Amino acid sequence: MTTKHTAPKYLDDGSPIAAFVMWLRSTVAMRKFFAVNWGHADVYSAEFMDDLTMLLEENVTIGLRSSWVRRVCVPIVMAQRELDKDGPAEPHVLVAAEIIAQLKEGTVRQNCLTWLKEKFPNA
Repeated sequence: MTTKHTAPKYLDDGSPIAAFVMWLRSTVAMRKFFAVNWGHADVYSAEFMDDLTMLLEENVTIGLRSSWVRRVCVPIVMAQRELDKDGPAEPHVLVAAEIIAQLKEGTVRQNCLTWLKEKFPNA
């Protein structure tokens, strides 16, 4: 399996959504680096890392064990995937905002929604 790691479209615009997704991807890459070079990858819990890897590399969203991955990471990754779609921005921004609005983490939700409103005022 090969994984394509590309920066989300809006990363250079200060997007908290894109920055979070890039942090998640770097966390998975860091785990692999430690596992290969030092024989262990105990940066975070195995459950968290396994779920994060499944979400980012295998596109799995059902059956994840880590509640934080399910409640916070999945909606943000889904919103970023929506924003990365081609075509007019407005429908994608509206769907991304609906996804983000369902986040359980209030501070993360508010930061992401504020950025969407500032970046896309007409959507």
